[in-house]
Amino acid sequence: MSSNQIMSSNPAASSSQGSVTSQFTSNELQDVHNPLWAYVTTVQERVEGVTNKSWACNYCRCVFKSSYSRVKAHLLKLPNCGIKACPKVTNENLAEMKKLVEEVEQKLKPKNVPLPPNSSSIQHSPSYSAGGMFDSRKRKVVGAGTSMLEKSFNLATREQLKSEIARMFYSAGLPFHFARNSYYVSAFSFAANNVISGFVPPGYNALRTTLLQREKAHIESMLEPIKKTWKEKGVSIVSDGWTDAQRRPLINFMATSEGGPIFLKAIDGSKEYKDKFYMASLIRSAIVEVGDKNVVQVITDNTPVSTVKEIILNDVWWDKVDYIIAFTALIYDMLRVTDTDKPTFHLVYDMWDTMIEKVKATILRHEGKEANDQSTFYDVVYSILIDRWTKSCTPLHCMAHSLNPRYYSDEWLAEASNRVPPHMDTEIAIERNKCLRKYFLNPDDRKMATMEYARFSGRQDIFGDFDSLQDRWSLKPKAWWLVNKMTPKRAEDLVYIHTNLRLLSRKNESYTTGQSKMWDIGGDEWDPLEGAGVLEIANLSLDEPDLESVLFTDDDDINDDSI
Repeated sequence: MSSNQIMSSNPAASSSQGSVTSQFTSNELQDVHNPLWAYVTTVQERVEGVTNKSWACNYCRCVFKSSYSRVKAHLLKLPNCGIKACPKVTNENLAEMKKLVEEVEQKLKPKNVPLPPNSSSIQHSPSYSAGGMFDSRKRKVVGAGTSMLEKSFNLATREQLKSEIARMFYSAGLPFHFARNSYYVSAFSFAANNVISGFVPPGYNALRTTLLQREKAHIESMLEPIKKTWKEKGVSIVSDGWTDAQRRPLINFMATSEGGPIFLKAIDGSKEYKDKFYMASLIRSAIVEVGDKNVVQVITDNTPVSTVKEIILNDVWWDKVDYIIAFTALIYDMLRVTDTDKPTFHLVYDMWDTMIEKVKATILRHEGKEANDQSTFYDVVYSILIDRWTKSCTPLHCMAHSLNPRYYSDEWLAEASNRVPPHMDTEIAIERNKCLRKYFLNPDDRKMATMEYARFSGRQDIFGDFDSLQDRWSLKPKAWWLVNKMTPKRAEDLVYIHTNLRLLSRKNESYTTGQSKMWDIGGDEWDPLEGAGVLEIANLSLDEPDLESVLFTDDDDINDDSI
């Protein structure tokens, strides 16, 4: 029999609009527990010993072979039940079938201890007995007297649910303030606003196994954004001891940071002797869990077992603190000098070099070693510092260092036995030549600049007179170059033009927006090569985008001799 023949022979299938009329066969009429058989047509009855039978949907006319559970899933459009939802069932049809199913399920519910009735039920139900039981024969009287408002909002069902929840609190001894728990409110709100007929709450085993692990994974994913800030912002380990309801001594560990606090773990110390060694081992494990590079401090309560009174009174420990501060302060001070508004670009190379030498001297002195002795700890510190300096050093640093008259003075050279003037340092010369090739593309111009630098570094002509040599140590580079390189009139004209051009440009809208925004910041130093065309490179900071875009490669060194 075709699906069309099936549908035409079934009166329920002939309805194209509205609900499908429930036309029962004799067998279907007897199956009061499964009312939705009335909305499908049996194609083939069950074979003995098999629970499934073939049936055709009275709405979409599709033929399936299954048990009643999939009939229900198909018609009520229940997801994830191994059968597709019926596309022809309208909202009106769906409401009719749901109502029928709910009525059957209500009748089949086991009779529990009756709940206290609400006031309206008492008034309209004279058959409510002193024993708390209702007379089922009189139940229709209550419905007949129920107002339209109660029917619309299902008030009776709401009141029953409230009583069910209250009974849960009373029977389990739950504190009343649990009702303020947002997760408690969220759970019942979700259930009330979603169609989950036949839902059964999770049981004992599910709560302690699969659901527990699922929730832990969910919490860890929610905490991940906070943990990602630890590497940059740092984290504090906080430890505290307390006693739980069973009087067990517990030790909590939390990680606090700018992103917020995170609970790490609680240790049961009931079988442990909680001395300073035990506490130290716990704190050490917490640091490893968080990452030792991320921890900036450990905070704990002042219990008798605390890594604290002995440490504070320990002179050896304070000597270690002084030692660490002694060489890290040198690094910090150097970085602070560069983090100012004053021009320091021409000083950076020497500051890094000097700082590294001072750090080495401090470490070797603490270890009781001579200047030429090896130090494993210094080797580690040196590798970190030199790696950072290599990343930030550019050929322009070497050029600025080479053009600073101070580094050619006898006073500066005498401060350390291993110092040489910049033009005699091979590494600086190589990087300086890269810079010259990038900024003087014309070979003739580059040759003139090279000859000019040779006159300056070799103390020739005006660069070799007494005042010029004396002023190299005492005058700032800008003042020295103005005095020794330019006539007063030329210097005055350049300062006049240079300054007023900048001041006038700041009145334009382009100075506050776009690519020309604040174009003149960090360019107040004069050009050591006399021409006004390169004024802007004399005092660039490490953050200048135009400087960063210049690429210096070792390929530029081919066939070029160091100066």
